[in-house]
Amino acid sequence: MGAHVRLSWLRDVYEDACSRKQRIVAAKAYLLHLVGCTIFADKSATSVNVFYVGFFVDLRLTGGYSWAGAAVTHMYEQLGDCSYANTKQLAGYATLLQGWIYEHFPSIGMRRMQPLYFEDQPRCRMYDVGKGTSIVVVRSQLDALTPASIRFCPYDEHREERPFEWISLFSGYLRLGNWTQLHMPERVPRQYGYTQIIPRNPSVLRHGDPDTNEMDRRWLHYVDYVINDMAKAPYPDTCVEEYMSWFRSVSHPYVIHAEDDERPLQVPSDARGHGAHPEESHP
Repeated sequence: MGAHVRLSWLRDVYEDACSRKQRIVAAKAYLLHLVGCTIFADKSATSVNVFYVGFFVDLRLTGGYSWAGAAVTHMYEQLGDCSYANTKQLAGYATLLQGWIYEHFPSIGMRRMQPLYFEDQPRCRMYDVGKGTSIVVVRSQLDALTPASIRFCPYDEHREERPFEWISLFSGYLRLGNWTQLHMPERVPRQYGYTQIIPRNPSVLRHGDPDTNEMDRRWLHYVDYVINDMAKAPYPDTCVEEYMSWFRSVSHPYVIHAEDDERPLQVPSDARGHGAHPEESHP
């Protein structure tokens, strides 16, 4: 799995470098420790892969890297590993994932809102994590979700402090070292305020996989690979008429086994103008 160093050792290196006024060494030790505790955290919780020190060889370049893209790539990799039944733990920046869940699914889990939160603070500071919820309860909560209980676009009030970045709609490969992950925002356009469509099959983009140089070129010219032809959604959960049938044919929308007649009534979004209500439809 590659060479690792203990985070406690990095702290010692940092303190020693500071006492010797070796500022470059101190900065590199600090930054490696920082990413090892956050966006590149592993399951040990006590060490970090020395591969990441390569990002700090020239500190003049460090600020120009896409750290958000790197964090997403790392998280995708860990979520992929976690999907296997024999995986016992999730690595990666769990705070990022937990904050995303809290934002989009207010009815899932247990959390308390911080009364003194201000929008110029990091978004995860909004929540105070409470006692954990059992997996049995979470499964029931997931199966009971309706569009009314999902916040598809939760960050609108935060945009004044953190404006939306159009690079988020880049469709293609993200890369972190030798790890490459396919990023397809057209699979979740409702998170961006657009109507949900039946997305392209990932194999369309995987056909003739580009090499790393081509991946980097496309990323640098991301404006040519941004999804910009989606229709604005009149309702947060709007989807095309055929989407739910397609989704149920390719996915597993429920966790707990039950007969279809025990499920909530399925009402498409475009039926609302004929007397239907948002809470009657199921995602």
